[in-house]
This record gives sequence, structure tokens and C-alpha cells, in this order.
Amino acid sequence: MEEVVQETGEGSQVGIAQYRSLGLIGNPFKRVRVREGEGIATSLEIQAGGNRLLAVLDVLADTQEPGLVWVEKSNQRPSFYHRAALIHAEKALINDDDLNILPAYVQLFVARMGRVRSAMNVVAERLSMRAFNQVLVAWVGRIVGEPDQALLEESGAAGEPWERFKEEYAKDPDAAVEDVFGQYHMARRPDELPPIDPRAATQEAEPEETEESPEDDEFYGQIPPAPTAEEQADAEKAAVLEYIALYTREHLSRVVARGLRVYARDGASALAEELKITKAPRKTLRALADLAALRYRKVCLIYDDFDSWTLMDEDLRIKYMASLTEIRLRLGANGIMAFLIETDTAPDLESEFGRGERVMWDFPGVDVFGNEGRVFTEEVLEDWIESATLPGREKISLAESGLKGLLDESGDDLTSFCTAAAAAIDDAAARGLTGLDETSLSEGRSARERAARAEDENESGDEE
Repeated sequence: MEEVVQETGEGSQVGIAQYRSLGLIGNPFKRVRVREGEGIATSLEIQAGGNRLLAVLDVLADTQEPGLVWVEKSNQRPSFYHRAALIHAEKALINDDDLNILPAYVQLFVARMGRVRSAMNVVAERLSMRAFNQVLVAWVGRIVGEPDQALLEESGAAGEPWERFKEEYAKDPDAAVEDVFGQYHMARRPDELPPIDPRAATQEAEPEETEESPEDDEFYGQIPPAPTAEEQADAEKAAVLEYIALYTREHLSRVVARGLRVYARDGASALAEELKITKAPRKTLRALADLAALRYRKVCLIYDDFDSWTLMDEDLRIKYMASLTEIRLRLGANGIMAFLIETDTAPDLESEFGRGERVMWDFPGVDVFGNEGRVFTEEVLEDWIESATLPGREKISLAESGLKGLLDESGDDLTSFCTAAAAAIDDAAARGLTGLDETSLSEGRSARERAARAEDENESGDEE
């Protein structure tokens, strides 16, 4: 089914950060997107499921502890509902800087690439592809604040080159870093195919690894091919870049250091592939999480598609759970792990990782409004509000907030009520209120009237 993205209209400028004043993660009555042939009740019921997950993640992102979320997907609902709710949540996680969480979606089948390596690969891609220039600016800021004199001397940047760069960074960090590394592009030369990298084909899926295990060696540490003279920056910029790479190698990760050189030369796509080349994926995963923490509140690993879990032999399941425990330890306070698994599909996994926050995706409203999506009850509306309410915050009441009045005025027209309620909530959020007032309710009524006039005009145009 083709997905159609729709402008939300009334109050579309309101962001997640503003909804927090009302104790919400989003507007429970405003459709973020419309799928062809899908009624408003179905859309909002699906969004309610996605909002439940987003609300939990938003709160966990502010904690100083590793986060754990277990999302139980009811096996009484078609998988369409689960996929759509995940899409709603993922789009917000990927695109919304108010949430400021870096999501990494990991499906069970990719574990054939390595139980830890598969997760590390997805984190490497997401970190590279989402505003890596901002992550890099933050990392360079740390280097500026904690210089390593020996490495400055080794790189040739000591003295005037580094002092000049520090001055430029103090004036405009983004411009200074861009001057050394180039603009943020997926590829510097998009018309050229990247060379085949033999290192990727020789990596072990499950390497033996300890804290002392190196991330690379003479072979893995190569960056083929060498840049041409035409691609080299001037000597001063090259010295600064080399110092940043050397500092990264010594104080963060040899793999990330290689990646920065590749990013400067080839762009973010090449960076994503370079970060995957490691002999110690556990160590590299921790380094990537530490790097991401400079820009994002948390890295969130979202584990899904466990339908084949019971087909795995018991020994392999035990190894997989052990690897998940390692991943949680490596991510530490920088990470959240969310598991999206159908009811009773993986009880052994649930016993180990189902003890954190719990979210239920059973979509109870479906039984009320059915396929037509026109019949609804106050209980369904209350559930949508509760689903969008942040844990620990007081839920907006239909009766006490004045939304019940808008509902009565709308009769049995769900679209009319949602138009008014969404506009009222957006107005209150935009003004930073902690609840709805008469002005916001009045804005809701005006929005409903404008929508009704627009509908009448469209009908008149169709008749003509």
C-alpha cells in the first residue's frame, strides 16, 4: 500500500518539545500521515501504539542508566498494525531532533553476520547517515578542550596550524570543521563507484575478543586506495586532520580514526562502510556509542522480527542472549535496547530482557470502531490520550480539559472532533501551557468551522 505523507494543517508547526509542557509526546488526535484507504480512527489507533513506545523512550533517554523496553505485539492482531506503529515511531526517532535519539533497527536474521557485529553495523550506518557533521563538531570540540601535545608534535600541527584552527573553531565550530573535513555529503564524487574492499569479505562473524583485542592490524588498518595528490588538502589543513585522526586513534578508537580520514576523502557513505571494518566489534560498538553520546541523548537498538526464534537450537539461543547482554554492557548508560516480540514467542528471551519498561501493542480500539472507523467511544479517546502521555505525567482528562465539550458539539463525527481537539492541543502546546484553556478550545472550534467550510467548498466544486 502506498504511503501518502500529508501536511497536518492546523498547528503543524508544533514540535515534540512543545508538547512536553502538556505532558505529551505528540498530539493524540492529529494524523501525522495518511495512508490511502485508511480511516482516521485506524490511523490514530496505530499512532497510539507508536506513541506509547516513543513516550517510554523519551523518558528513558534522560536517565543515567541503561534502558530496557519490552514491546509485546499481540498475536491477536494482523502484523500490519505492528509494522505501522513501528513506522510511526521510527520516523519520529529518525527525523525529530526534539527527541534526539539515534535509532538502530536490528532484525534477527542479520545475526548471521555476527550477533554483536550486526548491531554494530546498523549503529555505524545510522551514525554516519544522520548529520555526522554535527557529531564530528562535538568530537573536535572535546579534542580542542583536551589537547595531547605529543600527538600534536607527531602530526605536524603543533604551533601555528593548531592555534589558528582553535581560533577558527572558537568563532564558528561548524565552519572550522567543514574547512578541514569538507561539507557533509553522502559521497564526494557520486559519479564514481567505490573500490571493492577485500577487508569486508575476510571479517569473522564471531571473533574471539577481550578488552585487549586490537580493532585492526596491518591489513585491516589499510584504507584503500590512497588519495591522489589532487585530493589532498593544503599542508596546514592536512596536519590538523592528521592530529584529529591520531587523537581519535589513541583516545577513542582506531576504527573511528580510519573512518574520519575516509569521511574527509569520500563522504558519509564511505564512512559508514569503514566503521564496519573491525576485528573487535564489541570494542568498536562501545566507541560508536560514546561518540554518538556527544550529539544524541541515547542510542536505541530496536530488535524485531523474532518469528523464527523458536526454530533456532537452544545452544544458539543461549549464545544470542549472552551477546545481547554484552551489547547492553558495552552501550552502558548511552544505550536503550527495545525488543518488539509477539506474545509468547520468546519466553526465554523475555525472562532476561522483559524486566524493564513494558509496552503493549494490542490496539484495543480496533474492536470498538471496526473496519469502517466511524464508531468510537470516550474510552477509545481516553486511551489515545493516555498512549501519548509521558510516564509520570498527569493524563489530560476529556471532561476536565474541556475536550468533552468539543466532543458533544461534534455529535458522532470523529473527524470533526479530532480536527477541533488537535487544534486545541496544538494551540496550548505552542503557547507553553500545562493544560487547555478557553482560548485553545476556541481555536479548536474555529479550526472545525474552517474545515467544514473547506469541505463544503470542495463539494460545491465537485458538483459544478
